[in-house]
Amino acid sequence: MRDERTNPRVPARPSRSHKRCPACGQAKPLAAFYTTRSGGPSGYCKPCQRSMARLSARRRAAAVRLLAAAHPAEWAAARALVRGQRHPGTGGGGRP
Repeated sequence: MRDERTNPRVPARPSRSHKRCPACGQAKPLAAFYTTRSGGPSGYCKPCQRSMARLSARRRAAAVRLLAAAHPAEWAAARALVRGQRHPGTGGGGRP
């Protein structure tokens, strides 16, 4: 969307001082929202954003635990690769 500098017929967007968070439904000042990379306020307020991030991290951790329990041998091999061992269970490793 063009601003008044490039198109004088289009008025500038009025600045807002508050925004409604869709998660909690409260109208809060813009200082209660994180800033996106493009400079605008994020979609959710800071407390709701933090609680959603915690919930997402817990879901990911639970999914990893389920995967590790379902495939223990593959999980051990993957962990060994991450730790730098060439062959899991040998105790040695690293790069030659």
